[in-house]
Amino acid sequence: MRKVRSLGLAFLAGSLWCFGSAQTLCAQAPDSTAGNARALDSAIGKALGEIIKEGADLFNNRGDSAGCYRVFEAGLITVRPFLAHRPELQKRIDGAIAEARQQRTVVGRAFTLRSALGDVRKSLELSPAQDQGVRIEIAKDHVNFLAGKELVGRYQIGKDFAKPIFWPLLAPGGVRVTRSWPMEEAKSGESKDHPHQQSAWFCHGDVIPEGIEVKDKIRGIEGVDFWSIAKGHGWIVCTKVGKPQVNGSNGSLATHNGWRTADGIKIMDESRRIFFYSLGNARLLVFDIDLAASVCPITFGDTKEGAMGIRINDQIVEEARIDGKNVHGKGTIQNAEGKLKEKGCWGRISAWCDYSGSIDGKIVGLTILCDPKNPLPSCWHSRGYGLMAANPFGRTKAAFPAVKGRTDLVRLDKGQHLRLRYGILVHDGNAEAGRVAEHYEQFVKLRKAE
Repeated sequence: MRKVRSLGLAFLAGSLWCFGSAQTLCAQAPDSTAGNARALDSAIGKALGEIIKEGADLFNNRGDSAGCYRVFEAGLITVRPFLAHRPELQKRIDGAIAEARQQRTVVGRAFTLRSALGDVRKSLELSPAQDQGVRIEIAKDHVNFLAGKELVGRYQIGKDFAKPIFWPLLAPGGVRVTRSWPMEEAKSGESKDHPHQQSAWFCHGDVIPEGIEVKDKIRGIEGVDFWSIAKGHGWIVCTKVGKPQVNGSNGSLATHNGWRTADGIKIMDESRRIFFYSLGNARLLVFDIDLAASVCPITFGDTKEGAMGIRINDQIVEEARIDGKNVHGKGTIQNAEGKLKEKGCWGRISAWCDYSGSIDGKIVGLTILCDPKNPLPSCWHSRGYGLMAANPFGRTKAAFPAVKGRTDLVRLDKGQHLRLRYGILVHDGNAEAGRVAEHYEQFVKLRKAE
């Protein structure tokens, strides 16, 4: 049986100068016998970690995207023969290399291979139970969603929040993809605008309860504003949390919320089921939302401020305002049609919208997914400064180009329900490398099993 140290020799023979530390790691490993396969996997996984670091340095610090791509491709080609005992990983490598060579840009090629490197490394360094198993743990004022030992999101349902939010929300590898202010103090240079945009949430900025006088409300809002946290804002109160249901790589949690005015009068009920899936290099949270006009007829006002929203990490905004000046960020907004940036995505209807970029040297992204069977399509309230929200209720006043001229408002008679389904996908890579389009199709198919 070939020895692991030959992998280090292969690095040297291939003149891959960036793998110096990887050679040392591999040379220290034992023979590749069945009994030592785990040690072999661990050694290769660590070597791939060095490859990823070198590629990230080339891309982020030296601006050498072509060099980054060459390093990533050479690394995958070099380790492939040593994965004969893991044919599924060899298949992943072959597919990634072929896909990368079809990309039009060298950046796209590098992103594709970076995603594959992450997938292979994670599979090698984590046991199947750690890699796939999910847990949902209920505490007094929050619920933790974990993939193996890794926190994916903390669902905040305590009294300190005007509505339930997911914070923190993390991509594979523990990278925080949403902004932490105002829940935590902002660091120097971080933004402190729009304090109501708290990580990830669902609500609407004008919910009109027919027949109920709203005494304390926000100026300019006809009904109750659940988007803002200014004086007079509404409250979405989590009143019930069911028992988590977990089955290997997926789980679910049923909750109930009451939508209340600023002075505590309930105007609407909501049943919210959260489904959780571990997908290897991505994690998916699905929100099955049932809004019930249980108290009175409800009209959802015409405003851009809604509904399934996130505020992205400052490191990957498209543009930021620092010291009174607009500066370009590291992030990119992209929708399902391939339109880019705020200019191409804002106010348009699309199946999904993604925000991605490099956070602390790792390229990650967050996508909001809209179920095609939702009774209302969503326009995208996506901004270069970091907001991204799917809004099914905005019309002419919202100024969304896709619904220009429309004045019909969404209304529920007393006793009627409105069912909406959205997903939040956190993933490695950008929209292409993270295979967002494929994950969207999976999101659609999962509806049948939920």
